[in-house]
Amino acid sequence: MKKKVSLGIDLGTTNTIITAKVKNESPITIVTATGSRLIPSIVHYGKNEITAGELAEIKLSTDPINTFYSTKRIIGRDSNTFDDDLYEKYPFIVEPGRDNNIYLKCPNQENRKVLPQEVASEILLEAYDLFNKNFEKRNYDLSEVVVITIPAYFDSNQREATMDAALLAGMHNVELINEPTAAAIAYTKSIDKESNTIVFDLGGGTFDISLVNYDPSVFWDVVGSDGDSMLGGDDFDTTIANLIKEKCKKLKAKITFLKDSEILIRKYAKEFKEKLSSQISHEIICYGIVNSNRSSLSPNLKITRAEFDKASKPLYLKIEDKIKKFLSLDKIKNRNIDNVVLVGGSSRIPKFKSIVEKLTKLKVSGNAEINPDEAVSVGASIYSEFIREGKVRVSDVTPLDIGFEIKDDVQSVVVPRNSKIPLRKKEKYTTIEDFQDIVNMPIRQGNRPIASQNPLLGELNLEGISLKPKGEVRLEGTIMIDKNGILRGEAKDLENSAFNYIEIKKYMKLSKEQITELREIALKFKNDDKKLIYRINLKNQIKNYYENSKNYLITTDLTNKEELIGELEELYNLSLTKDKSFIELEKYMDSMQFICSEKKSIKKTFNKKNLKENEVAKNQNSKRKKNPSKNQDLFIEDPFS
Repeated sequence: MKKKVSLGIDLGTTNTIITAKVKNESPITIVTATGSRLIPSIVHYGKNEITAGELAEIKLSTDPINTFYSTKRIIGRDSNTFDDDLYEKYPFIVEPGRDNNIYLKCPNQENRKVLPQEVASEILLEAYDLFNKNFEKRNYDLSEVVVITIPAYFDSNQREATMDAALLAGMHNVELINEPTAAAIAYTKSIDKESNTIVFDLGGGTFDISLVNYDPSVFWDVVGSDGDSMLGGDDFDTTIANLIKEKCKKLKAKITFLKDSEILIRKYAKEFKEKLSSQISHEIICYGIVNSNRSSLSPNLKITRAEFDKASKPLYLKIEDKIKKFLSLDKIKNRNIDNVVLVGGSSRIPKFKSIVEKLTKLKVSGNAEINPDEAVSVGASIYSEFIREGKVRVSDVTPLDIGFEIKDDVQSVVVPRNSKIPLRKKEKYTTIEDFQDIVNMPIRQGNRPIASQNPLLGELNLEGISLKPKGEVRLEGTIMIDKNGILRGEAKDLENSAFNYIEIKKYMKLSKEQITELREIALKFKNDDKKLIYRINLKNQIKNYYENSKNYLITTDLTNKEELIGELEELYNLSLTKDKSFIELEKYMDSMQFICSEKKSIKKTFNKKNLKENEVAKNQNSKRKKNPSKNQDLFIEDPFS
């Protein structure tokens, strides 16, 4: 009888790891030809062939311009959000395309341009081939589902690009899971009681933090996530590489390093980082480092852990700041934390461990059976087995608010930050113009209540809607996010067949780094935004009250109705003047209500009706806060309409 095998792949920035899980057996991490459990996430494009993994790693020093690495930091990124200095960071050619994608140029193949997801597909193929070689003599039945891990802060476009890479590699049934979630599964699978685990994942390219609640009855639930997309082992390697350069320059003045030496320097830097995780100092003869005159230095260099920690202080401060902000979140600080888990190769850095323990006031939980490098792929393989057996109950969360831009540049939040996915959420809207036949519904992601301050994900247009006076058309906007984090927006007219949708793919212009920045900006401008939204709400109340009062007066037989309408109009026009204070606007509202009082001979029923409506509007506005009302084309359904 064939054994059932489930696969989990940790598609890492520096290394990729593939783990197989045979039912009722411990997970098995697949080894390379040299016996390593780490597959270098490197691809070389030769003139007649493409190689990946260990064979490609050899080409780093001999053909760096055609050898691509750390492409996980580029995959799914839009050229508009890609820092210009990053184009110069790599020894290979990185350039933007006319379609806003980022491309890698291959001189060996007539300057062919490849997408980062094509590079990722070659790495996945290498991992899959290694699995087949390791299991070719075993009697097994491969699971239909392959689980690939991604950073918690991959946006929709980056997730989609990862899925594309899997398809290019011939994997047609793929599930994605966040790396911290996979790690939590690996560490807590044998626990038989409810627990809260914080996972700190310091990988090659990213730093992710997640609080994962485990309940045997409901499985794993991601309570909240945070992280930094541009902070990882690669940045510590850069720090040590700079230390090496400084020491070389002290040995020989006015030295200029060539690009082929840069590769070697980073190789030595990585060795220093790994050794200094267990030693207080390390010494290396750095063979092959040459200067601009092609004269070899090959210096004997010594770096101490104290030197490394001092040079890495800016990185440690970024880590501390990120952890403090995460722990201060309401849904985090009010929970009892049972376990603290460190995963990722760079989590072995002693200073990182001490920072985590100092800020969490907990000892890091250890598990001798799980290698920190392999925890993510092990968890992914277990997750794959859960899928096979039909008992998957893992939920992830959205990192930022998502919603539609509506009237007055207001963000109507449909999906609040930290909403569990998969999800489907709706909001009702209406038109703001008479006999309007089309509405524009921009979808934005961010925590600012001012829509234009949040990155645009995509434009959703709905045509052929019911031709009715403003406020009488009932529209519904829906945002869906599937289990892989792929977003889809929908809009429909509830009274006819008008319908449209958009898949958020190439429209995504948000990087992981921006997510972190947007959260910080939202906090910084929180008070200013509240004031602006209050002003918008107040002006909308004045406008609605004026229009309703005027319309009612026109229908009456009052002798002084023209005078009353004139007074209302004067007050309304004054409210439209820029830079009016809250006190002034509130006075205009009060004056309008006075004009419409019994003293002006307007029927009591009308006065009560309008005052009641005004109170309802105020209540609704206070409830909405972040999404009070209205885009050039849309209102949230309003009692005045």
